[in-house]
Amino acid sequence: MALMLRRWCLLSFLVVFSGFTVIAANQAAAPAPGSEFSKLFPSAGFEERVEFWKMIFTRYGRDEVVVHDRKDLRLIYKVVSSPYDGTDRASIRRRQAQMKQTVDGLARTFDDLIALGPDSDQLEFRHHELLAVLKLANHQPTEAALRRLKGNVHLQRGIKEKFREGLVRSGRYLPHLEQIFTEKGLPPELVLLPHVESSFDYSAYSSKGAAGIWQITRGTGRKLLKIGRTVDERLHPIRAGEAAAQLLLDNYQALGTWPLAITAYNQGKYGMLRAQAVHGSDLKNIVDNYQSKIFGYAGENFYAEFLAAVEITRDHEKFFPSLQIDMPLSFATVTVPTSTSIKALANRYKVSTEALRAYNPHLTSRVWRRASAVPAGTAVHLPSGQRLTTLAENTAPERTTSKPAASNYTRYKVRRGDTLSKIARRFQVGIDQLKELNRINSTRIYLGQLLLIP
Repeated sequence: MALMLRRWCLLSFLVVFSGFTVIAANQAAAPAPGSEFSKLFPSAGFEERVEFWKMIFTRYGRDEVVVHDRKDLRLIYKVVSSPYDGTDRASIRRRQAQMKQTVDGLARTFDDLIALGPDSDQLEFRHHELLAVLKLANHQPTEAALRRLKGNVHLQRGIKEKFREGLVRSGRYLPHLEQIFTEKGLPPELVLLPHVESSFDYSAYSSKGAAGIWQITRGTGRKLLKIGRTVDERLHPIRAGEAAAQLLLDNYQALGTWPLAITAYNQGKYGMLRAQAVHGSDLKNIVDNYQSKIFGYAGENFYAEFLAAVEITRDHEKFFPSLQIDMPLSFATVTVPTSTSIKALANRYKVSTEALRAYNPHLTSRVWRRASAVPAGTAVHLPSGQRLTTLAENTAPERTTSKPAASNYTRYKVRRGDTLSKIARRFQVGIDQLKELNRINSTRIYLGQLLLIP
């Protein structure tokens, strides 16, 4: 029974691996992208990486981890079931322990082959299984090769569900982004980069502080966008798209090719200029030979991930049948002339707070929990069909240079135990708005003080 099980496991493993090679063969026969695209974004030398990432994006889900070689992505040792059961500390430790056990087990198998040799009669099933995989990928099991491969083991969790959700969400802003990129003279396919960066998650934040679908860092974003306590335009798909288009254009002008410019979006322009100075403008040559602590797995694969995302998006029905892409958002934009609470905006334009939140991801949590007002000069999107009267037509402004007319506001006398934050919560207005309206420089108030409430 054990022998039969082992044979079935080996057969299953080889079928999985052969399935990968069959996919590659079938793809080679598929119609090639347009010649203009191929000139701008050549795939020669990246075919195996592209096929690998197509599998990660469309075949393997969040509960599956692919154990593979980080350099030769044809070399897949196994696919491990690892339920993604939460982000709490205990769940993370449990997954880490499982993955360590997997990697350690594979390392022991490599060590055995190094010690015993590939022709030893002491080899067990796991050794023969590994040798079969190496043979399929045309790797000779020499001692030097085995030591190198042992050090190159990498784990990649599948993101099929995440990519699928990204395809659905992408429809909301793609037409707007394509227009921005086209007006700048950039290839429209570049608007698909967020599939790689964030899966079009409009509220995405990375562990390194990058934000939005374009994953722009605070340092880079400050040069091109408004980033503050109440407004973070990195989360604004269109404004961040304009910034991303400029960054990509700058990269291309500095580096001269789109493969390098795209990789620089992930690795930084100056990092790629250093790589180019050593290995020239051929990205494949850089990926194969560049030695840098900064240029690692992410940099080596970013361009291939982009090519895979473009191919999947163009033929998404093949990979995700019957997928319903979100319709493009249709909206009008108004500029808030004075500091205004989100509640006041909702009332004036007769739109729900939830709708405002859906259309304005660039307004931070401080605005939505009404700790701060929407600052003057902020562009706010409203669902199409709203009557776009100006704030002046609708009601008195909430911030004026002269003393506001008391008749336009509610009067409130400060009671014992009151604080500015408590009053703001009670009346659902922002603290900053109360301070501005009542010309208070700090949060200190006193018993019996009369405050104007919008």
